[in-house]
Amino acid sequence: MKRPRNGRIASRLLLAAALASAPSACEAVFPLDGYEGTPDGGDVDGSDDRAAPDAPGDEAVDDGDTGPRPDAADGGQSPDADVCARFTRGPKMVRAGAICIDSTEVTEAQYQLFIAAKAGDAGLQPPECSWNTTWVPATTCPFDPSGHAAYPVEGIDWCDAYGYCAWAGKRLCGRVGGGTIPSSDASVVGDYRTSERTAVCTQGGALQFPYGNVFDPNGCNGGEHAGPREPVPVETTPGCQGGYPGVFDMAGNVHEWENACDTTTSGANGANDVCAFRGGSFHDVPQDSCATTYAWGRAQIDCDIGFRCCADP
Repeated sequence: MKRPRNGRIASRLLLAAALASAPSACEAVFPLDGYEGTPDGGDVDGSDDRAAPDAPGDEAVDDGDTGPRPDAADGGQSPDADVCARFTRGPKMVRAGAICIDSTEVTEAQYQLFIAAKAGDAGLQPPECSWNTTWVPATTCPFDPSGHAAYPVEGIDWCDAYGYCAWAGKRLCGRVGGGTIPSSDASVVGDYRTSERTAVCTQGGALQFPYGNVFDPNGCNGGEHAGPREPVPVETTPGCQGGYPGVFDMAGNVHEWENACDTTTSGANGANDVCAFRGGSFHDVPQDSCATTYAWGRAQIDCDIGFRCCADP
């Protein structure tokens, strides 16, 4: 069933194209001078903003996922891959190198459970999100958890994604080791030594695409993919598995917010911070690479941006 899209996609893509064609300008907007990753993965100011599990007494919500978790005999995962199975909210997690990562993008049905559990709770957000008063996706984007339960959720801002991951006891994927990447520049978030998401998609720098190093137009649900340009249910594009076994749609389908934000333009409340979203989407040409990067305001939304979460094993 074809789903109506939002016209703001076109204007966002023009902005992304302009940034991509002028790397020197991007570096001026997102300065990198003095940026160094800390050995323990904390923020450059010494803090660590990784998402913490819910407070005691907050009962777990059954997300309906009772399927098997990956282990050493399933796709070549490491012997302790089952440590990722302790995360029971949202997509099942896969051990990918040094981290656990959601096997798929968060779905509409999974996100609806979050809304039901935390409708009026703004405490899951960082101070930069004080302006965000609702978790509900934008009404201009498709959201039908009963009819499209397995579709990736769209129409959410950066703070919604951060809040969901915190509720799930995980974190919005960001710096390797946990914490925020203090830049949304493609040269920073595209480095597998800096970005958790890039480290997984490239299998530690070995791959250009999640499925290998040779481009396959039908490998992922990108603009080159045969058929309608629209999102598809998660885990239904088998060719788009990788960079680690059991991880799907790291390119194509919908973009994914990343915990990578430049705060030098934050103004009064952080809504204007520029944050990265990654991976290309169903209509981008050519955008199936692990390095695909866009940057947009923390408060902005579109009908092709979703997310997934990461966690420590």
